[in-house]
Amino acid sequence: MKKKLAYLMMIVIFVASGTLNSCNKVTDALDIVLEDFLYSVEVPMEVETVKSSSYAFGGSGAFDPSASEGDQAFGKIIKAVNLKSILIGVSTLSGANNIEIYDAVFTITDDVTNKTLTYQITEPTAIYPFMMFEVDPSTPNFDVLTDILKNLHPATISINGHINETEIALTFAYYITADITLGI
Repeated sequence: MKKKLAYLMMIVIFVASGTLNSCNKVTDALDIVLEDFLYSVEVPMEVETVKSSSYAFGGSGAFDPSASEGDQAFGKIIKAVNLKSILIGVSTLSGANNIEIYDAVFTITDDVTNKTLTYQITEPTAIYPFMMFEVDPSTPNFDVLTDILKNLHPATISINGHINETEIALTFAYYITADITLGI
């Protein structure tokens, strides 16, 4: 935040000294792009111990891009969000070997608009620590996350599915990368 204030002070000095004499130059100079801004959210899983043909797992967590002090003021100057990638990673996995997800549904729901981005794994997939699933930008409602970031809406992340083991510790993490354009 201090770096942003330093930029704004430099611009005020340039305007006062007459270096920037056109409105377009002033407006352009006031825009700051935070490239590859990273949001990360961890969601621990609970595995159901009753087995039919597989074990059910699930968990949910809160994602609030304005959870830090001062972020509400920061949100008032967000002009644009260019969502670059959404990665879902296996951040913690311990227990048995050869762990396989049979199916999974990952959702991010905007708590204000109730719009949801859904990513699914429909085929059995072996998982290992630190592996990543990338959500394709052509996924329906991919822009829901752009709206969450731009408007600083709180959101809920939910993950549910089936797995072949129960005696494990499993945590997924969302890694969201975006270019954020700030301006006055």
